[in-house]
Amino acid sequence: MLAFQGIVNARFQPDRPDYATEWTQYETTKNSQKDKDFLTEPFMNFQVAWDSEFYVGIAVGGYDDPRITAGELRDGTKLPLSYAFFPFYPATIAGVAAPLRLFGLNPIAAASLGGVIV
Repeated sequence: MLAFQGIVNARFQPDRPDYATEWTQYETTKNSQKDKDFLTEPFMNFQVAWDSEFYVGIAVGGYDDPRITAGELRDGTKLPLSYAFFPFYPATIAGVAAPLRLFGLNPIAAASLGGVIV
């Protein structure tokens, strides 16, 4: 699967932005992920997209990590969107990522690799 992703990315570059649905045009521009720390880590970046922000974010900093994209409630309170995700997968990622940090990987890179391994 990793080899396939590498080959596809080397041979095909999608037209941006994607107008398939109303919201995709805002999420598929060249720099649409620039303010999302968990999606811009260069290590294993082809494997990290969309929901990975939440799984990696929970594994690295927990549900309330301020770097995770937040939504706004009617009363103006900001709530991380990570609360929509169950804890088992991120907890498993965190467990696998912990020893990977001994090899010099930063927490986000280790969690990205941990997610691929899991």
